[in-house]
Amino acid sequence: MAQVTETILLVAHGAPSDPAPLEAVLQDLARAVGRDLPEYEVRGTTLAMPDGLASALDGPGRPVIMPVFMAGGWFVNSFLPKRLHEHGHGGARVLTPLGLLPELHTLCVSAALDGCRRHGVGPSATALVLAAHGSARSAKSAEAARIATAHIASAGRFRKVVPAYVEETPFLGEVFASLSGPALCLPFFATAADHVRVDLPDAVAECRRSIPILPHIGSHPKIPALLAGHIRRCLTVAASV
Repeated sequence: MAQVTETILLVAHGAPSDPAPLEAVLQDLARAVGRDLPEYEVRGTTLAMPDGLASALDGPGRPVIMPVFMAGGWFVNSFLPKRLHEHGHGGARVLTPLGLLPELHTLCVSAALDGCRRHGVGPSATALVLAAHGSARSAKSAEAARIATAHIASAGRFRKVVPAYVEETPFLGEVFASLSGPALCLPFFATAADHVRVDLPDAVAECRRSIPILPHIGSHPKIPALLAGHIRRCLTVAASV
């Protein structure tokens, strides 16, 4: 099998109001993924960082893009390809976004079970809220969260699994207020931008209930290995064709 020589580029949305911290997070993630893919050059950037994409694409070879996004919406399907084309990489291969990978959904189950243990609640008695972005303009974000919710629920470990959104119904506060009995919230986000740091805690505070918020799934220690495995499988298939 021929050696694959592409550069791997992890791309996330980032935070336009303060791009530097999440840009550093993506670069750290790229280094962690690169340790599992030593034969490739792995880079990371956010779309919010001025000139970040151009800088990350600077170099020889054909890039392979790994979207560190939770859905295959406008940013992945329209905005990112347009930016790649502008930088001379219109034919770059764009892989399936992180949030649509079945391996991530399985990791969500594991993360939620760990959360139950840490907070001393039994999974079978616990309602798990999968908190996601949502969108008033596109169905893709909610669709990705519903797919993940169905996968998590199919594990049969929790009393119920329900999605809740920042930007569409059912909103976070509505779902939190409707719950009875033990509950946990798993943020279905790739990075810790304002929705994770501000909107989720605010929604819990407003519902006047004690609902622990678990670390967002994009911060799970197994994410670098998950991404590396997905990338390697995709490149292996491409190289064998």
